[in-house]
Amino acid sequence: MQTGRNDWAASEPVTDTLTAGLNRLFKPKHSSTETTVLRQSQALSSAPDTHLADCADPDLRFGHVLQLDVTGVPQAWIGVELAAAHMAARAVAWTVGDGPLVVLRGGTNARTGRRSELVVPPILALHGAARINLFDCVPAYGKAKVFRRDRHTCAYCGQVFRERDLTVDHIVPESHGGPLSWMNTVAACRGCNGMKAARTPEQARMPLLFAPYVPSRFEDFLLRGRHIRADVHAWLAARLPKGSRLQ
Repeated sequence: MQTGRNDWAASEPVTDTLTAGLNRLFKPKHSSTETTVLRQSQALSSAPDTHLADCADPDLRFGHVLQLDVTGVPQAWIGVELAAAHMAARAVAWTVGDGPLVVLRGGTNARTGRRSELVVPPILALHGAARINLFDCVPAYGKAKVFRRDRHTCAYCGQVFRERDLTVDHIVPESHGGPLSWMNTVAACRGCNGMKAARTPEQARMPLLFAPYVPSRFEDFLLRGRHIRADVHAWLAARLPKGSRLQ
């Protein structure tokens, strides 16, 4: 795990004008860093010294930033504005990435003549630790994530399909009390799902070709289907459990 700033981040000029402008506008009324960052995020684009690289919607143009806790556990995908607010609030412990996700430019310093810059990395880790063990949290269930977990492969015939041609099959049918959960659903093509009908694989004599499983936290961040930069994908993939289907 990388626990220090990247060379490209460390070599950027000091962002006094940009940071000072943010901090003037958003002096915290509470001691909570989280409150300060949220307040900065909500009004970052309206700060007088701040221009989001002249982009009307920086989140759409530059993608999302992977936010970690200080130990490297993924917390969330966040937008460029919130990531910039974390950087400006000095809430970032370390960063990772082959290069900046975006460089935000502020106003020009009247004394030095330099335009302030704030480098937003593709991965950042915040100071402090989560109040709960994030590895104990079961990833949110989703149909599209089941398809990606199973590599768009039908669990009964083994053929690969486009996402629109797949269905989610209850291993134990809903009519038999089977829940909609990671461990009771698999990807299935429409033909196999219709043939199996409201029966278990044993009843239908259609054995599963692979077993369902609950994705790890690192797998879940890959399964969410965002456009992920190659260096961020590689960072997450390097931390996948052995035998993960996402390798």
